[in-house]
Amino acid sequence: MSDANGQPTRLTVTIDGRTVQVAPGTLVVEAARQAGVHIPVFCYHPKLKPVGVCRMCLVKVERMPKLVPACTTPVTDGMVVDTRDPEVRQMQQAVLELLLINHPLDCPVCDKGGECELQDLTFKYGPATSRLADGKVKRRKAVELGPFIVLDEERCILCRRCVRFDEEVAAEAQLVVSERAIDTLIATADGQPYDHYFTGNTIELCPVGALTSRVYRFRARPWDLSPVASYCTLCSVHCPVRLDFRHGQLMRVVSQGAPEERIFGAPGMMAAYRTPAEEVPGFRGMGWLCDRGRFDYRYLHSPQRPERPLAGRGALKQPLPWDEALTRVRQALEQAVRTHGAGSVAIVGGGRLMAEEAWQLRQLADWLGTPHRDHRVSDQAVASLASPSGRTGHADALERARLVVLVGQPLVEQAPVLDLAVRRAAQAGALVYAAGPVRSATRAG
Repeated sequence: MSDANGQPTRLTVTIDGRTVQVAPGTLVVEAARQAGVHIPVFCYHPKLKPVGVCRMCLVKVERMPKLVPACTTPVTDGMVVDTRDPEVRQMQQAVLELLLINHPLDCPVCDKGGECELQDLTFKYGPATSRLADGKVKRRKAVELGPFIVLDEERCILCRRCVRFDEEVAAEAQLVVSERAIDTLIATADGQPYDHYFTGNTIELCPVGALTSRVYRFRARPWDLSPVASYCTLCSVHCPVRLDFRHGQLMRVVSQGAPEERIFGAPGMMAAYRTPAEEVPGFRGMGWLCDRGRFDYRYLHSPQRPERPLAGRGALKQPLPWDEALTRVRQALEQAVRTHGAGSVAIVGGGRLMAEEAWQLRQLADWLGTPHRDHRVSDQAVASLASPSGRTGHADALERARLVVLVGQPLVEQAPVLDLAVRRAAQAGALVYAAGPVRSATRAG
């Protein structure tokens, strides 16, 4: 298939006997995914630039003298790829053996146990026994990189996903690869704490248990958790999230829509309730979460949070049964409508309402007949993404914009994940103008 200029629009590639047509520029690892063939990876991630440092994805390509990395090799028309060749299997075992030489055997206490890519790929591709006779190299454990991130240096396999995310997506460049050879480590560039709006994404990107959540650390095992699909309510973007509960208590919040299972093909125990991004209805958030949405859930179980309705003022508040409290509210609303009319009542939804709760408030407003409805609290502005015509826009379109104008409070405070899209646009050369009380921190890469 070719376009009007004679350039091919689809390329034919055969992988392990399966033929598939893909767009020009498609990497072999992506073509294999479309063909239903699993190619193991560590450093590769579909939302990061390929680097080819782990060598786990080496494949045999017809008429090429040596194995090539599938994550950096684009397909060509008529390409024939073999992922089952004995030489490929031997290289996969060799890579895993080298990664495991100094990797600690602490899977039973590792937060990543049960959803670890190194575990999964070792079971599927690794050597059956170890040939190591010497002791493992010891490194520091539980290094607090920042307020939310804890690093276990022994577990790190130097895939560089975290460093690349910090540079390519967050545009913060706080994480670096320091030292050389066997002393190579992940560290912060200036020795300062790792602290910005999106640090928690490195936890999900990490294929092993090197980067863990300080909030969730040692609180539960993945098979103990009961997952619930939901949306973050801490800003107007409403990113898809997965809420993991244990015995009725919220243990952690993770992104819903991460495409790892489609790419890595060895999803482990947690894949049963992970949803690929393209299948999340009304998908927003680009698969990333801000630290506010990921870690600010502990208020749910705060001892200061009221557990039942209270009546009274100040220290004189007394708990009421739900039936009595609802009856009092209904009577007060009815009295206000009878005395002063429906316009005397206003319905204001808080910033942490679920969509279902907001809909119920709308039903209440309809029943009362009041036109006064809003969803803001105090002086917090509600961020939105819209074109001059008033039509709703999309985050992926914002990434491709050539001109971005920000008005009001900093976008990173109001809708952090949208600010990621602005940062990507700035890195691609877009002009970004901001009019507001605070100077925008957005910078081109």
